[in-house]
Amino acid sequence: MTDDPKRAVRVLLFGELGASKFELQDAIWHGDDGLEPILDRAVKVVVEAGKPAHADDQFRPCVHEDLLLVYQMVDLPGYARQIEEVASRFADEIATSSQCHFCMATLHVQALLGQRRYADADRLAIGYIATLPSPDPKQWWYSRWLDLVCLRADIAAARGAHDTLREVVAVLRGALPDVPSDNTVLRATMRRGELQLAIAEGDAASAAASYAAVTEGIQASADVVLGARVMYATYLGAAGRWRESREISEPGIAIARARNAYRWEAELCMLALQGCKALGVAAPAERVRELEVVIGKLHSGDLDDVARSLGARISPR
Repeated sequence: MTDDPKRAVRVLLFGELGASKFELQDAIWHGDDGLEPILDRAVKVVVEAGKPAHADDQFRPCVHEDLLLVYQMVDLPGYARQIEEVASRFADEIATSSQCHFCMATLHVQALLGQRRYADADRLAIGYIATLPSPDPKQWWYSRWLDLVCLRADIAAARGAHDTLREVVAVLRGALPDVPSDNTVLRATMRRGELQLAIAEGDAASAAASYAAVTEGIQASADVVLGARVMYATYLGAAGRWRESREISEPGIAIARARNAYRWEAELCMLALQGCKALGVAAPAERVRELEVVIGKLHSGDLDDVARSLGARISPR
């Protein structure tokens, strides 16, 4: 029994596991709460989903997806192998006629991207897209198709495959009018491709406009917004515009920390400290300490050397 009327209705309609799934989705996509407590809840729900009573529950894959989404938002590179293992298993088990198959497929591709296995990730994305029916804005698979196309833009940008990036961004631009205005996360993710392309082409005006488009009308703690902060601040720094870079990175640090988005917090901290160094400004000791703390929370060591170069004391892993 529950005293929460909203949960009571969901339990009545979807069962206990379904109600938990919708609660996790609300917290992941529409909340500003820290990801750590959400992660704790997701783990408990997945443990519950593993009981024999839920063996055939339609929401069993969904709550596993929620857990993987939280891991991805906390530290994608650090959890990428675990995400790959679980997502690939569910994608293999679930029929391609089910939306759940493509939710797991998207996480499978993201996991390879998080491991910098770009060629494998792109082949996998293309393969999953090929199993979808023709794109139709009126059908459920349209959003799943767009998720995978967005990932192809991410992969192309990471590989420096600019021709592919242009082609994919053209597809996303054409599809944008078909996505409802209230689907802010998907629209922002689609517009991220334009930011990636503008950065790749060194188009400063388009980069500024695209960054504004990605971050407009969506909460500042959203994963796509924090990632765009890192992307745009990195671009500004590489262009020698470190003062502007710091104006983007500095406010994002506290937002990422409150969200427990540790990967983004670490990268924003490093950008802020790199800006201090480039501008000849003394780095605040507090900022260096913040970097030391957050680097210690990551499950991968790929940022350790850069953090040390900025004065952070990082223990061997």
